[in-house]
Amino acid sequence: MNKILREDNAEYSQYFGLQRWADQSVISDTFRAMTADNINQLESVWKESLEVAQIIGNLRRRIEAGEYITIDIDLTGDVCKSRDDPTVTKGYFAGKKGKTGRQKAWAYITDPHGMIQQLLALEYGSGKMKLHHCLGSLLEKLITLFGLEKDKDLRKRLVIRTDAAGGSPRIIGTLDKYGFSYFLKGYSYYVARKVCEAVPEWHEISDKDGGLFGIGSMSDLPNLGKFCNPIPQLTVFGFRQMKEGGKIENSHYITNVPDYMRLSVDGTITGMWRYYHKRASIESSIKTERNILHTAHKRGRKFYASWGYLIVAAMAYNLLYLLRDMFFSSTPEDDVGMKDFVRDAINIPCHIETKKVRGKAERQVSLVLDKTNRYAKAFFQKVKEKSIGQLLLPISIHAQFQQSLFCLRL
Repeated sequence: MNKILREDNAEYSQYFGLQRWADQSVISDTFRAMTADNINQLESVWKESLEVAQIIGNLRRRIEAGEYITIDIDLTGDVCKSRDDPTVTKGYFAGKKGKTGRQKAWAYITDPHGMIQQLLALEYGSGKMKLHHCLGSLLEKLITLFGLEKDKDLRKRLVIRTDAAGGSPRIIGTLDKYGFSYFLKGYSYYVARKVCEAVPEWHEISDKDGGLFGIGSMSDLPNLGKFCNPIPQLTVFGFRQMKEGGKIENSHYITNVPDYMRLSVDGTITGMWRYYHKRASIESSIKTERNILHTAHKRGRKFYASWGYLIVAAMAYNLLYLLRDMFFSSTPEDDVGMKDFVRDAINIPCHIETKKVRGKAERQVSLVLDKTNRYAKAFFQKVKEKSIGQLLLPISIHAQFQQSLFCLRL
């Protein structure tokens, strides 16, 4: 889906069992023909890709060991135009007043550096869709993904973290219904002021955007009884910040995690505030999608075409993150950014050499890397004694290549 179409390389495409690469028009026609059944099929492939990469298995073992895993949920707009699609409506699109489009709700995991690590699930709807409209369906997808249909106790080990729109009584009621833990930012300025007024002891946060943070004595939030029965045991935190002109701004955070200090990034009360604000915004993934994967062009007006495209983009993002971690972790290039990784690190100059092994029905396949390239040297150091080098060269389905020896060299 690159906006810059590259010359077809038959020499390399044969190793994927393809005579040639698909044309851009073929890919576009495929997306436009998608239906609801195709979306379900793509979601199954997405789930399988997470399982094959052992991402879900590793997360499942961590929650079984008693660890908390934080899953971020974020709702963001997808601006587009269409005269005949009822899902393209006016709605809230940040910084784009009066625009039309749809909404997408993502569930994802943030790594310790504040970067999106893996995209897990997606709900897609009209421009008027709010988080409470799609949260139940998104949580059901997470339950299926982690295999927690019959294990409600383990659901408590998944902590849902959302933006300010997620701290409403309605959202809390939905999360309690499905049995998840949560750490949310409240949405009501009125409730935030009441919470902050009830904080007996303030702790200063020295960060650039910091202020005062403390545990409020107020644990019963207004209107909670309309959506929760019984009312959950909550801990409410207050946050107070001095703005320009001496104006005080109040906000509050809500959690049902009983041992919430385990979420703190540094074991302190103020570490709870940092825990919430280290979450990555889904906008960083969108920036990667549009600017790095070269997908700034519109995906088309059809609803299922856009939804299917987003699922494929999510799998591509997950693969990029996985490859970056696999090839460069614990090397001098382990801090390479995603932009540099896509532009340079996975475009290492190389060529393929093949030759028949004398006396055997095998071929020696060599991927020769540019020895002057710093990413090539780091990658070679990482994989020269590991089987992950096999991932680089999928062997063709053609009979003469079914049994091959693999060689990676500089």
